Amino acid sequence: AADKDDEHSQEGAIEVSDETAEMIGIKTEPAAKGEIEDTIATTGRVLVAPNAQAVVGAKSDGRALRVLAEPGQRVSAGQVVVVIDSPQVAELRGQLHEAQSKLRLPEQNRARTARVENRAAVIQSKNRMDLAEATLNRKRRLAELGVAAGREVAEAETEFKNAKAEYDYQSNIQNTRAQQEAAREVEQAQAAVVRITQSLAALGASGGGQSGTINVTAPISGTVVDRHVSVGEAVNQGKELMTIMNLSNVVIEAQLPESQANRVRTGQRLIARIPGMPDRA
Repeated sequence: AADKDDEHSQEGAIEVSDETAEMIGIKTEPAAKGEIEDTIATTGRVLVAPNAQAVVGAKSDGRALRVLAEPGQRVSAGQVVVVIDSPQVAELRGQLHEAQSKLRLPEQNRARTARVENRAAVIQSKNRMDLAEATLNRKRRLAELGVAAGREVAEAETEFKNAKAEYDYQSNIQNTRAQQEAAREVEQAQAAVVRITQSLAALGASGGGQSGTINVTAPISGTVVDRHVSVGEAVNQGKELMTIMNLSNVVIEAQLPESQANRVRTGQRLIARIPGMPDRA
């Protein structure tokens, strides 16, 4: 019976020599445990993951000078994709240069007022103090010679102290007022510079650029999937210039037939192959 079973198992079998197998390209592998891939043909759609898509827009009116990215091209976050010439930016940069020039004068004034100011009131009080000091020295010498009384020396000392106090007061108040005024002028000039700089930043421009050019950069890394601007074209604030998508992270929605639903389980690893993109899964 065993011989009959062997005969039946050999029915239809073809023996191939190693030389013949090599010639016709037959390869053999030892049996091993592994995964068997099963394919389900279905319909669905590929969606970009959240925060993986960005629309590059114009923040100011102007004209496109250069377009540096085309559909299908990969770009990096921060890469310049469009250069726009904006009259508004050119005007703001002119105002910024003027404000920076005006800032230098109050800064110089503030530095000058940090030193002792030779104002009229200070000079007069200084002269009175010097005179009172000279009188006090003279009274002291006379007192030593017995010509002046001690009362006269005491009065001269009081006069000198009063004159010195007046001089100190005038010096401090005059200098403080000048410094406060200079500091106020500096603050006003600095505020103008900051205000214009912030206006430029809101338009996507820096204060150090040339004329009215704005470098529009890619907000994310990805692939340019659409472009809506050409060189020389007039653009308005808010106009969409191009769309960038990060295709390395997508969401796939697939409709499974009810008869195939039991073949898919939560947590199961799935591979999606898309027609027209066989090298991506």
